[in-house]
Amino acid sequence: MALTIRTSRWVVAHLAVHFVRDSALGIGAAVTALINRRRAAHSLAKFDGRMLADIGLTRGDLRDAYSEPAWRDPTAILVSRAHERRINRRRTASGLSGKVFEAPSIVPPLPKHISVNCVG
Repeated sequence: MALTIRTSRWVVAHLAVHFVRDSALGIGAAVTALINRRRAAHSLAKFDGRMLADIGLTRGDLRDAYSEPAWRDPTAILVSRAHERRINRRRTASGLSGKVFEAPSIVPPLPKHISVNCVG
């Protein structure tokens, strides 16, 4: 026994119109958010080096954020750089920066009968 559902053309057209409208509104909201984030990142260009250092950024960080493609969020890079510096400052303050953590090499050692000569 097959179940058939009959819908009028008006219902299908109504659903299609709402789908297109909601999609356009979603895209519009995403573009608006992207523009606002770009503006926020560009406002940091007015800061001098000391003010940028206070929030954990450098001119190079701004340059890197601006060099991202237009569809990427530049503030994400700036937040991650500031976070990395904050973590490193805490490690330095607690004395962990001087410690070297040994990790095993992922490259297997060369056999003893093979030698590598670097010419430079």
